This record gives sequence, structure tokens and C-alpha cells, in this order.
Amino acid sequence: MVKTDIIASAFLFIAGLLAIFLIIPAQSTEGEDLGLPPSMFPTLGAVVITVMAALMLISSLRRPKLEFDEVAPIQRPEWINLAVAAVVMLGSLGVMGYAGSQLDFMIGTGFLYMGGRNLTAIVATSVAAPGVIYLAFWQLFRIPLP
Repeated sequence: MVKTDIIASAFLFIAGLLAIFLIIPAQSTEGEDLGLPPSMFPTLGAVVITVMAALMLISSLRRPKLEFDEVAPIQRPEWINLAVAAVVMLGSLGVMGYAGSQLDFMIGTGFLYMGGRNLTAIVATSVAAPGVIYLAFWQLFRIPLP
């Protein structure tokens, strides 16, 4: 696992640096004189990921090599699990274009995926969570959502 950790953390570190210095500045505009610039939170997230990747890289390089440093191969059930999760995520993007929000779809699908079969609870949670979030932004924060 040490070799895998080194490769993964190095990849995340390089991707974080690319995001901070190239991707985010190219994809965002300068902010106005008042308030926060639009690039602040994406940059903050990229900085956190980059710092965590650097810490993981340092800890992986300092860790002694284990006797068995090989990763177990991914079995068929794990591949199926990964494929189902990817389809759900891509499906939620498709639903978002029509419904405007993917949160309710993701909550309901998550319930079904993890074995929930109580349809009343699934529908109530899928509808209630986006409704409460919408009302919180609209009424408490005075921010209209589309």
C-alpha cells in the first residue's frame, strides 16, 4: 500500500497545484471591489486538498516498506458497485437538467442503493430535504434559489 499511497498522493498534489495556479484562475473572473472573489472557495478547497496530499505523501515516504506491499486486486462485486455508483452520479446530472436539483434524486437513489425499501420514507426524505434547504435559503438567508 505504500507504493499506491505515494502514487495517489503525488497525483493529488500535482492536480491540486494545477488547479490552484492554472485551472481556477483561468475559469473564474475577478471579483468586484466589495465581497469575496468568485475564485475564493474553489481555491480554498484546492489548497486543502493539496496540503492533505502533501501530508499523505510525506507520511508515505517516511513509512517503512512493508513485507507485502501489493494491493489486492479489485474483485467483480467491487467493480459492479463502482459502476452502479458512477451510473447514479451520471444519472443525477441528467436529472438536474430537467428537475433543477439533483439532491432529491441522489437522496432517493442512495436510500434504494443502501437497501432501503420503505417507499414512504424515501419519498418523504427526498422531497423534505430539498424543500427545507430551499426554504432556509429563501426565508432565513434571503437568497432566492432557481
